Amino acid sequence: MKKIILILATVVYVAAAVQAQSPRVEVAITSAALNGNTGVTCRASTQTTRQLNLQKAVTRRVAQASVKAQQVKKDSPAKPVASKALAKQAEGSVKQWLKAIFLGGRFPNESSEAYHDRLVAQSQPASLPFK
Repeated sequence: MKKIILILATVVYVAAAVQAQSPRVEVAITSAALNGNTGVTCRASTQTTRQLNLQKAVTRRVAQASVKAQQVKKDSPAKPVASKALAKQAEGSVKQWLKAIFLGGRFPNESSEAYHDRLVAQSQPASLPFK
């Protein structure tokens, strides 16, 4: 009886962990902000607050990225960017790849739009392994 209880507890724990790793949840949270929708149509106020906070964060990061891009454009004629360390950093380390594969998240050099598109594709029923 003790083994059965331990097995059931393990199955429940694993099922909860798998659901937490579901890309559908992440797509539902980030979908409106990444697609540029400003209107929020959530029923729960906590989801509305999350989406608004996410939109603010995305717009802040876009603004920071545009400022950095302008600085790079200004600096690029004077400074050559082709260095081995920079290229190796752009490829990503083994630790980053393993973390992205097994724990989820963005792959090295994957844009936020490509990451969102990959999550949307993974959350479709046709991409599930048991179909």
